[in-house]
Amino acid sequence: MNPYVTGQTIQMLREKRGLTQKQLAELLFVSDKTISKWETGNAPPGTRQGMALLLLQSAWLVSYAPAAISKQQSAVK
Repeated sequence: MNPYVTGQTIQMLREKRGLTQKQLAELLFVSDKTISKWETGNAPPGTRQGMALLLLQSAWLVSYAPAAISKQQSAVK
């Protein structure tokens, strides 16, 4: 894994945004098991997912992800 994007960093950013592993996984189109592997250092994110992880630091994700997840959950019910 990139020494600048560690599993601890991914976990810290996810928790800072108030997202569960499952919610982050849904946003990145991966499984929650994949998020767990990234956070424990058992597997690095791919290039596409690594780029998407940058969104964790963007205002867009902070502002719109909770609403998008809520809307998505409402549609499933």
